[in-house]
Amino acid sequence: MTPVVRQFAACPRAEYLPEPVMAETFCDPLGIAAFWAKWYLDGFVDQGNGKVKVVLGRPGAGKTHLLRYVAYLARNRGYTTALIDAGRHRLASIDEVYRLVARQIAWQPLVEHWLIQIVQRDLGYVEFQGRSASDLAAWARGGGVRDLMLFQRDVREAVERRLHSLDLARDFFVAVRSLALSLAMEGEPRGGLVTWILGDRLDAASRRALGLGDNVNRQNGRALLASLARLLHGLGQRGLVIAVDNIQAVAATRRVEGQPYYTRANRDQHYEMLRQLIDDTAITPYLMVYVVGDLESVTNVRSGFPSYPALWARLQNEVKSSLPNLFADVISLDELWAADQELGEQLAARWSAARPWTELTPIEEAAPDSYRVEWALPRRLVVDVLHHELPEEGEG
Repeated sequence: MTPVVRQFAACPRAEYLPEPVMAETFCDPLGIAAFWAKWYLDGFVDQGNGKVKVVLGRPGAGKTHLLRYVAYLARNRGYTTALIDAGRHRLASIDEVYRLVARQIAWQPLVEHWLIQIVQRDLGYVEFQGRSASDLAAWARGGGVRDLMLFQRDVREAVERRLHSLDLARDFFVAVRSLALSLAMEGEPRGGLVTWILGDRLDAASRRALGLGDNVNRQNGRALLASLARLLHGLGQRGLVIAVDNIQAVAATRRVEGQPYYTRANRDQHYEMLRQLIDDTAITPYLMVYVVGDLESVTNVRSGFPSYPALWARLQNEVKSSLPNLFADVISLDELWAADQELGEQLAARWSAARPWTELTPIEEAAPDSYRVEWALPRRLVVDVLHHELPEEGEG
C-alpha cells in the first residue's frame, strides 16, 4: 500500500485508498452521491442527456473521496469512468481531456465484445463461442463459415450499420470502423488506428493510408469527445463519466513543482473549454462531467472561475434557499456537511471499523493551528480515529 504524505492536510488522502476501503469509509454528506445516482446516472444521462457538476469545498472536506465514490457508483452501474487529476495533467484544451479519457479505456476488449455480439446476434452465428477477435478470425478462416468473403462483407455491413446510427464525427467513425473490421478479419488492430484513437500524432502519409484527416486537436476535440460518449453507449455501456479533481491547479498564480502551470491565456482557454462543456450538454448525450476543486482558489476573482465571466455566469444558482439545492450545478461540500451534523459520528465509526492504516507509517503530530477544525469536522474525526483517540462527547 502506498504510504501517505506525513502531513495532516494531506492525510488521509482518498487517492491512496484501495477502492474497497474508499467505499467502506465513505459517508454521503446530505445524500448527494445517492441523489446524483438517482436523478442523473439512472434515467437521465443514460437516456441521452449530458450534465456538468462542480463541487467546491475547503481543504479536508472530502472532495476527492466524494469524487472517487461517485465514479465507483457509476462504474458499478455500467458506465465507463475516467479519473483526471488536474494537479498532474494539463487540461488547457478539450483535446487534452479527450486524450486523458481515451487512454483509460480498454479499447480492444471493448470492441471485441461488441464484435462478438454482432456476429452472434445480428448475423446469427450462435455456434461461435469464442471470446476474442483472434478466436473470431481463426474460427472464420478455419471453416466456421461457408463463404469467408461473404461473411466478411456481412460483418462490414453490420458494423457500419451500427456505427452510422450513433452519429459519430467523420474521422472517429472511420477509425473505429477500421479498428473493428481489422479485429474481426485479422484478429489484431491495423497499425496506427489505436495510436490515432488515443490522440497521439500520426504523420500525414499514415493518416491518408487509414483514410483519416486531421490528428486529434483543439478544433475537433469537442466533436471527438461527444463521439466517444456516443460510441461507448453504442458498445453497450450506459455512458461516460469524467471525474476531474484538483481543478484549483488551473487558478494557481505561482509555479509548483510537478504541477502544470497556466498562463492567463491558458487559464482563459481552460475556462472557455468548461463553458463549452456546460453549453454543449444538450448535444453531448451520455456524458456526465464532475469537476472538483478548492473553494478559495476556484472562486478567486483574479484567477479563478470569476475571472472568466462567460463561465462564471453559467455557474450561478438562480434559486437561493436556506437549504442546499442538490439540483444546483455548483455544490458547496462545506454546506452539505453543515446541514447534516450527524455525519461526523458516522464517519468516525466507519473509519474506526475499517482500520485500513495499520501497515502505514504512523502519522506525525501536526501543529494545533494546522488542524483548521472549523474547516472540516469530518477530517478531524478521521484523524482522531487514526490515532485511536475519539473525541469526548461535546468536543468539536
